[in-house]
Amino acid sequence: MGKTFTSLEQFENLPELVGSEKQVAWATRIRENQLVKVAELETKRASTYLGAVFSRMADRKAKVSLLTTVTDAKFWIDTRDENVQVLLGITTGFDHSVKFNLEAGKITLGQRSKQKQIEYRTKRDYFNRWGERVPSGGLRSMMVGGNKFYDREVI
Repeated sequence: MGKTFTSLEQFENLPELVGSEKQVAWATRIRENQLVKVAELETKRASTYLGAVFSRMADRKAKVSLLTTVTDAKFWIDTRDENVQVLLGITTGFDHSVKFNLEAGKITLGQRSKQKQIEYRTKRDYFNRWGERVPSGGLRSMMVGGNKFYDREVI
C-alpha cells in the first residue's frame, strides 16, 4: 500500500485560481482546507474498506483528481461551508450540489435560489398568532422561493 497524506502534499502543482485578487486570496485558503478534508476522508476510507469494490475507489480518485483542477475561485467560496460528501458529489447539501461527469471531465455546481420576503394586503379579516383580530387590508409578509436549483458548469 502506498504512502498516505493528510495534507496538500499529495495534490502537487495545483493550478492558479481565477477571480479577483481578494477572491483568489480567500479561495486559496478555502481550497487548501477543503482538499485536506478530502485527503483525510480518502485515507480513512482506504484503511476502513480495504476489500471495497475497486470501481468505486477509481471513481472517487477520478473525482478528487478532477476537483483539484477547478480554478474558479467562486466555486471554492460558494462551497466553503459544505462538507466533503457534498464536495465529492456523494450527497446533496441544502444550498449546493456538486455533480461530476467523469467521462466528459466536467463538474457542475447546483445552487439553490435565494428566498425573498414579500408583503401583501389581506382580503379578509384574520387572527394572528397571538389571537388578535386583524381587519382586512392588513399587511402580511411571507418568505417565498428557494426551491429551485440553478446549475453552473465549473469545468
